[in-house]
Amino acid sequence: MVADWYAGLSGLEVEQVWVWSGWVRIVLFDPVPRAAGDPCVDLNDFQFTDAEGNEWDVRTGDDPRTAGPVLGLLRCRVATAQTEDEVLTLVFDNGARIVGDLPL
Repeated sequence: MVADWYAGLSGLEVEQVWVWSGWVRIVLFDPVPRAAGDPCVDLNDFQFTDAEGNEWDVRTGDDPRTAGPVLGLLRCRVATAQTEDEVLTLVFDNGARIVGDLPL
C-alpha cells in the first residue's frame, strides 16, 4: 500500500518546498482534488542529486542551509517514485533525484 501511494505521485508538479526544524517538505500539486489536500513528502536526512549531476548531502537538522539546492525542484514533475527496503527514491523530469529513508 505504501509503495502504491508513492507510485501515485508520478506526474505531479512540485508546487512548494518547505524547510523547518530538521525536515524538508515537498508539496506536490494534484489537479484532482484529494480529501486530504495536496500530497506532500516529508524528509529529514537524504541525498539530493541536482539536474546537473551535483550531489548534496541534505542534513537540515545539523545545517538547514544544506536544503538550498532542493529549491531547484520548484515546478519540476515527479517522473518516478519508488520504494525498496524502506528507502524512497524520487526522480524528477529534469533528472534530479532524491534518495532517503521512508518518512515515518
